[in-house]
Amino acid sequence: MKTKVSPIRIAMSRMKRFQYLTFNDDTSFSISSGRLSLVSNDLSSDSGTRCTIGTEGGESSARSDVVADQTIDKIIRCSNKSKSRRNDSDRSSDRSSDRSSDRSCPIIAGLKAYPHQTKLTNNDKKASEAKQKLTSTSSKRENNVRKKTSSIEKKNKFEHEKFFKRKYETATSHLKMKQYQTALMVFNEAVKVQEEKYPESVDIAAGLKHNIGVVHMCACDYDNAVSVLHDAVRMRKSLPHPNQSDVAMSLVELGIAYLSQKKKYEALIAFREALSIRRKVLGVSHLLVGKVLNNIGCLHFECGELLPALTCFEESLGIQRINNLMSDESLLSYASSLNNVAYIKIRRKEYNESISILEEALLVQQSVLGDTNPHAVATLSNLALANLQSGRKFEACENYDSILAVQSELEGSTSLAIVDTLVKSSDAFLSAGRPEPAMERLRKALSVQEKHLPKDDSQILSTRSQLEKLESKFKNMNWI
Repeated sequence: MKTKVSPIRIAMSRMKRFQYLTFNDDTSFSISSGRLSLVSNDLSSDSGTRCTIGTEGGESSARSDVVADQTIDKIIRCSNKSKSRRNDSDRSSDRSSDRSSDRSCPIIAGLKAYPHQTKLTNNDKKASEAKQKLTSTSSKRENNVRKKTSSIEKKNKFEHEKFFKRKYETATSHLKMKQYQTALMVFNEAVKVQEEKYPESVDIAAGLKHNIGVVHMCACDYDNAVSVLHDAVRMRKSLPHPNQSDVAMSLVELGIAYLSQKKKYEALIAFREALSIRRKVLGVSHLLVGKVLNNIGCLHFECGELLPALTCFEESLGIQRINNLMSDESLLSYASSLNNVAYIKIRRKEYNESISILEEALLVQQSVLGDTNPHAVATLSNLALANLQSGRKFEACENYDSILAVQSELEGSTSLAIVDTLVKSSDAFLSAGRPEPAMERLRKALSVQEKHLPKDDSQILSTRSQLEKLESKFKNMNWI
């Protein structure tokens, strides 16, 4: 793996290069100035000779002039020699500066020009190499420490995520078997571990609170559910960068818990906040937005507000229709919204519109759940009622016969569960002008009731009275 060089290391390397080039420039200057000092000493010596000769007393001034001329010539030669040496020194200095400025080989240029500086340059080189080696070693140690720390953190994170996932799976398996207390024990154990080992993981704590609230909901312990879910919402909101989707999820569960407590105003506040968050985060046409709208519609229906309920249900239905409903869960949610819209329309006596909606819902439920599923049977019962109220009496009779067939298969032909359907079926056949099958179904209902209920039970008395009226009314008819 290629190690990334830190900016500090790069800056130190540039400083070394800059100091090294400056040092060579200083060296060439000091050597040149030394040579100029030597020339100056020569001139001082010659000057002293001349003065001594000039001050000697002698026989003739001509000799003195000759000596003076010779001295002047010597001075001129020395001056020319000095100029020549200065020029050589300047050229040597220029060559040294040029070579030292050449970054390809600055050390070689310095050694050629000034042999007595070799030791100093080598020492500097060794110091530079030692600094580089020390920096490299320090950087390697830091990288190793960072790698080890990162590895330990990743391992710890993996281990605690694995632990909490295992606890979640265990609790979920108990929840599916309706072992609510056992599921709560598993989640509470996970909470203790989180508080002891990972107190800083507020997101994990909030998730555990959410799950515990859901278990309380399943166990119909709505008071504890509201308390725990309220804590989950508060904790998720308190995070530095809260996951808004998680906040909305806990708000939805909190709203359902409030609705189960008949606290409709609090439930509406929770649902509307969740709806606002999901619209901002996910968009107005997301499936989860449609689910919240469906819940708000149920709340309006509980309050007896049919028109607002219908508006929410239809908006939820429109969102689901523009999405690709590929999973069974999404299809069943779609069927549930269809049933809700149809039921509101039945309450508003819009029977013809409700029939087509219920037929679509029934088709979806039967394709996913099968013909004998209780949800499909409930939808079929609503369809039978809509057909009966809209005047499609024969279709209603067929619907009730289908329901009886499923209930007899599931519960048995002598179960009390089929009595209500037998009575409704009797009314449908009677409305369709077919009293004989109507009375036949009443007789069967009475037989089942007498088998399971006391003789003086009010249900038996009601069924017997209804049957006697029909037999009295149609006893002279040919079909009896």
